[in-house]
Amino acid sequence: MRGESMARDTKKPTVKQMQALLAEMTTTLEQQNQMLRVVFAECDKLNMVMVRMLEAQGLLHKEECSECGFKINTPLLEDIALPINCPACEHKLRDEEE
Repeated sequence: MRGESMARDTKKPTVKQMQALLAEMTTTLEQQNQMLRVVFAECDKLNMVMVRMLEAQGLLHKEECSECGFKINTPLLEDIALPINCPACEHKLRDEEE
């Protein structure tokens, strides 16, 4: 019995089985990729709404990194500090904390 189990474990899949498995995995990845695109598109919409609302209320600090040009939006809300370094290139944004 133990020999049979080992024989089954060492049996290599056929080319057709490998092709079928690869096709199934490709389809699954494509479906997951499509789902992620939909989720990210919805997140982008919600982010844009939040930015516009904060901007309309005067609660959005905007700055651009002098080193790389990255645009940084920071909400002016309690317990949210302005960034000291650029999140894209780590360049120091200002000499002293505001």
